[in-house]
Amino acid sequence: MAKSFSVEEVAKHATKADLYTIIHKKVYDVSTFVEKHPGGEEILTDVGGRDATEEYDDAGHSEKADRLLKALYIGEVDYSAASQPVGKRLKKDCERNGYVTSIRGLGFILAFLVAALALVVVHYTQSYYVN
Repeated sequence: MAKSFSVEEVAKHATKADLYTIIHKKVYDVSTFVEKHPGGEEILTDVGGRDATEEYDDAGHSEKADRLLKALYIGEVDYSAASQPVGKRLKKDCERNGYVTSIRGLGFILAFLVAALALVVVHYTQSYYVN
């Protein structure tokens, strides 16, 4: 029987030297393949510790790549064991990969733009009626 991994357990293996990834609900230890990956090691390190099914499928891998992946198989992922809500896991993935997860100060900027627009409208309205 294959070993079962929680999402959190896979997420702990996200460094170049210790790199797990999930593809089609299966867990793979790609640590030994990082430097050999034809697309460069960054591709694997970017998806390390998380589900990379979409990225793997989008790349259109060959049958040889599929066979190699089978050799790196170490178990199955158990999504039912995920203790964090999806939103928190998604936010952590976004932060780890450098995506913006919140926009601070947006309210201030929006208020400033509305006030500036109001001033422009008042200025042009007054100059239209005065002349």
